Amino acid sequence: MNRVKNNLVCANKLVDILLEVKSESMKCKIVLIDGKNSETECVTYDVLTKQPSHLPKLSYHRCRPTSTKFGSKVFVFGGAENMKGRNPHKSCEMLNFNEQVKWVDMPDMTEARGACACGFIGNCIYVTGGFQNGALSSCEKFDLLGNKWMAINPMLQKRYGHATVVCDGSVYCIGGHDGNTCLASCERYDMNTEKWNEIAPLHKKRNYVAGVVLDNTIYAIVPQNRLKFMTQQQMFGQLPLNL
Repeated sequence: MNRVKNNLVCANKLVDILLEVKSESMKCKIVLIDGKNSETECVTYDVLTKQPSHLPKLSYHRCRPTSTKFGSKVFVFGGAENMKGRNPHKSCEMLNFNEQVKWVDMPDMTEARGACACGFIGNCIYVTGGFQNGALSSCEKFDLLGNKWMAINPMLQKRYGHATVVCDGSVYCIGGHDGNTCLASCERYDMNTEKWNEIAPLHKKRNYVAGVVLDNTIYAIVPQNRLKFMTQQQMFGQLPLNL
């Protein structure tokens, strides 16, 4: 079964949880991109009807890319040709969600990155870590106004398969893998000092984590457990929910 279908099942359960938490904030669609044996597939998931619909296919095969949305545009960065992480991409593409005609090529990243992660803040998209002949600590940002990539300070820890989210004006990286072992470590990028700082770790080492922000709280979603990080309190706690 391809990962897009698996993601639809997970999304369905996640939406049920989030609707109970705050239904009025969920007036949108979830975009699911790539999957095993369907590396060019893109699907939207309607929160209210719980029905999927297909978007135009990606221009390139991308296994475990990273993506984000700004306004009516969806951006996809990096990824690899297959699940083994071979031949990661520098390339990026964008789809105008209103037009939904085709994906448009963007400027290449400074480094090829598979299993990287990203977050959007201000007029920039921050892409962190990933895999290219080993785990990466390097990071870069894409200036939407200048239409160009710029390197930023590397993370304290090499990591791929991690989560990157933006919360309360900072970029957070959570968990992942360093090429030898799964990670519990987490770090935060301070926009003022332009430096990474270590923060409280996860309770357990986690790889291929998904991150979601709701009400100034970061939720680290993993296959069997969910952990949440309270930004103001610098504390993690276990959620009494199971996917």
